[in-house]
Amino acid sequence: NGSPELAKSFSLITGCDYFECRKPITTPFKKVLNTAKFKDVLVVGDKYSTDGLLAKFLGARFLRVERLLNTKESKFIKFTYLVDNIVYKIFPMIELIRPWQWPKNFLVFAPLFFALKAFDFQSLYNVFLAFLAFCFASSTCYVLNDLKDVGQDRLHLSKMNRPIAAGVIGKKTALKISVLTFIITAIFVYSVPSIFPIILLYFILNLAYSFGLKHIAVVDIVIVSIFYILRVVTGGLAAAVPISPWIITCVFFGSLFVIVGKRKSEHVQEKRRIVLDQYSEKALDLMLGISASLAV
Repeated sequence: NGSPELAKSFSLITGCDYFECRKPITTPFKKVLNTAKFKDVLVVGDKYSTDGLLAKFLGARFLRVERLLNTKESKFIKFTYLVDNIVYKIFPMIELIRPWQWPKNFLVFAPLFFALKAFDFQSLYNVFLAFLAFCFASSTCYVLNDLKDVGQDRLHLSKMNRPIAAGVIGKKTALKISVLTFIITAIFVYSVPSIFPIILLYFILNLAYSFGLKHIAVVDIVIVSIFYILRVVTGGLAAAVPISPWIITCVFFGSLFVIVGKRKSEHVQEKRRIVLDQYSEKALDLMLGISASLAV
C-alpha cells in the first residue's frame, strides 16, 4: 500500500520481494504463490474491499489492520474508507448465508415449466415464494452446519476462511443470523402452506446430515441428492401441478453424478472430508458411471 517508493524501501529493509500490480487482480499473486508453493498465505491490509477480496480470491486468510491517518486526505478517500468499514461488517454476514448457493433452488420452477403453467401468474407467484423459502431455509442450514463444524473447519485449508472459523463472526451472532433466516423462511412458508411438510423434512434431513449422516459412505451422497428432489417436489406443491416420475429420476441421478464427481475430485486431496476415507477410487468411478448412465 502507499507509494511505490515506500513499498520498495520496506522490501529492502525486510528482505522481501517487491512487485507491482493492481488489487484485487490475482494473476501476478497466484504466479508467485504457485512458484513458491506456499501452503498458508496471510494477506495484511487496511481495506477490505481490496486487500480482503484479494485474500478471498487467493483462498488466503486476511488480517485487517488500522490504517495510518493522513491529515491531507480528501473527503473522497475518507468516504471510501467509511464505505469499506460498512462492507467489512456486512460482507461476512452475507458470506455466512452463502447466497451464491441459491441458484440451485431454481429447480423449484421445473414442475411449473413441464406442466406448461410458466405463464400462470398465481402459480408463478407461489413458486417464487417457495423459491425464496428454500433459499432462506438452506441458508439457515449452512449457518447451523458451520456452527457445528467450526472446529474441523479451522483445520481445513479453505474452510478455515469461513466467517465463523476465521473468527470474523462470533458464535452468538451466527446463531442470531440463523434464527433470522429461519423466521424469514417461516414467513414465506406461511404464504404457501402446501410446502410446509417438505421444508420441515428438509430441515430434519439437514440436521441429521450435519450431526452424523454425512460421515456414512453412500448415505452422504444419497442424502444430498434427496435435497435436490425436495426442491422439485416443493415446486410441484407450490404450483399445485403433478410431478412426473421422470423428472424425479433425472434430477436424482443427475445430482448424484455431480456429487460423486465432486467427491472424486476431493478424494485425491491430502486434507479432505472424513467420509472419503471410506471410499475407494474404483468405487467412486463405478458410482460415477452408473449415475451418469441412469441420468441419461
